[in-house]
Amino acid sequence: MSDQNILIRALDTRWRRLRKEWDRTRSKYSKDAVHDLRVAARRLIAVLDTLRSLVDDPEIEECRRRVKKSLGALSPLRDVQVQRLSVSKMARRFPQLKGFQKSLTEKEARAARKVKKLLRKGTKLGLVIAQAKSAAEDQVDDKAIIRIADKRYREVIRLGKMVDPSNTATIHRMRLAFKKFRYTAEVVQPLIKKEVTSARLRQFHAFQTMMGNIQDIEVLSAKLTKWARKEEKRIEDLKPVLAELDRQKEKAVTTFMNSAHKVHTFWKMTPPRPASVELETRSEAAAFAEIRETVPILRVASPSRRDLSKK
Repeated sequence: MSDQNILIRALDTRWRRLRKEWDRTRSKYSKDAVHDLRVAARRLIAVLDTLRSLVDDPEIEECRRRVKKSLGALSPLRDVQVQRLSVSKMARRFPQLKGFQKSLTEKEARAARKVKKLLRKGTKLGLVIAQAKSAAEDQVDDKAIIRIADKRYREVIRLGKMVDPSNTATIHRMRLAFKKFRYTAEVVQPLIKKEVTSARLRQFHAFQTMMGNIQDIEVLSAKLTKWARKEEKRIEDLKPVLAELDRQKEKAVTTFMNSAHKVHTFWKMTPPRPASVELETRSEAAAFAEIRETVPILRVASPSRRDLSKK
């Protein structure tokens, strides 16, 4: 494996992290452990997504599919845990939520049993991870990964221009694109520590959380409405609760919209190429020059003719 191949190193690192969190959650089950396992899974999938963008190989696609399938039980559990926590806080003001709170507790218990059963089986992903790694080795380089981050950032900016505070689906689409960009930036960060600092990564997380809060409130409101419709009396009793959720969503949307402009400061330019990555030919230099002309946010310095003549 090339020393420059940071994506393959990230695959190794995140696979080890997933196994560690899997074992920890299996031996000592808790909400925090489930959360950490889910994050580890997402970050592994993010590496596979980036690999898939760079290397057209069925082994990588199959690996990604298997990882998502094996860890599919985690998302429903985490979602219901977030909902139950929100409802438990609101139930102090709205005692009519007690029935819904009980239903969420029962749903969480069922989801937890599925996760515990999954954990006992083990990951069974070692072979597909090894196959994906073998398929990708020596086929990707650092500058290609940086270009993927640029591409994903441009998609965030494109969707950001379409955000309409009265249509939260537009915020949701931006959130999904931003999540892809953020995870790719985390992979490439060791190459560009000056431009993407640890503090900047924390800003990315906070920005994504603002959008996620809106989504969480909407999902909770939809779940509560569905539960209320099972009995006519519930709908009337829960109208004040649904109104409160609408108020919370409006506040969350306003908070996000007041900070949405900050996304333009996250990735102002393509970070400088790592010292280990050099342009070997005039054609590569020309390609980078064309990118600079067509994509304003890129600022990759091409070598001079004098530099090229020395090669």
